[in-house]
Amino acid sequence: MGCAMTQTFDIIVVGGGHAGCEAAAVAVRMGVSTALVSFTRESIGAMSCNPAIGGLGKGHLVREVDAFDGLIGRAADAAAIHYRMLNLSKGTAVQGPRVQADRKLYKAAIHRMLDAQNGLTIVEGEVASLIMTDSQVSGIVMADGSTIDAKAVILATGTFLNGKLFRGEERLEGGRTGEAASVSLGQQIRDAGLNDIIELGLGMSDARSLIEACNMAADDKDQEPTQLQKAPQPETTSHQPPILSWAQRRDVAALDKARQGWNQRLLDAARKGDG
Repeated sequence: MGCAMTQTFDIIVVGGGHAGCEAAAVAVRMGVSTALVSFTRESIGAMSCNPAIGGLGKGHLVREVDAFDGLIGRAADAAAIHYRMLNLSKGTAVQGPRVQADRKLYKAAIHRMLDAQNGLTIVEGEVASLIMTDSQVSGIVMADGSTIDAKAVILATGTFLNGKLFRGEERLEGGRTGEAASVSLGQQIRDAGLNDIIELGLGMSDARSLIEACNMAADDKDQEPTQLQKAPQPETTSHQPPILSWAQRRDVAALDKARQGWNQRLLDAARKGDG
């Protein structure tokens, strides 16, 4: 929903990705009124690229979030189509549970859990700037000119904050393919001297019909799935049939091809924020 007038919340969370959804949910569980702001309601909980949740290191992090009643483990299990415990031949300290998830089912699970949070308001629109009062953040200004006041604002904008996309020699503005970037808010953050840059490199996505699986090794699923939730519930357990995954190993020839297309100038420009 949009904001036609000034509203007031205890906490505003900007961004509906993994971090934003978790921040909004934990704020509500703490008993404070919370607004979760995203360009569109539909994009909340979207998995941008890799459909994997967990893995080495990250699997431990997901379980730590789950221990605090987080959403990501439950959503991943609800959408799981492939389970595998990585490093199973090594000690338990370095093993990592990983789930391949169906993107649509994952987003639907996140939406169900957020909709069940009493005290959470979803606000659609772009955040144009932060409201500063005596050097303290006291709210946000939306692109349509409306304002929302709050005691605290959590920025979980990820790649959308002044986001730029590089595809070969092509440069695009956006947080994700087909979606806008938060440019004015990004400029305000940069002007304030908070100029950290998130660099995210994504592999290509191919249609299944274009992949010659006969030249790849099967990435076998575990016969006994290791769920990411500590205490699985029926409503957050996937009933989807498992899908076979394939692994492709890189070789010298592939690395040579990648180096031929490498453009250090573009990479440097991206890191400086000059893209």
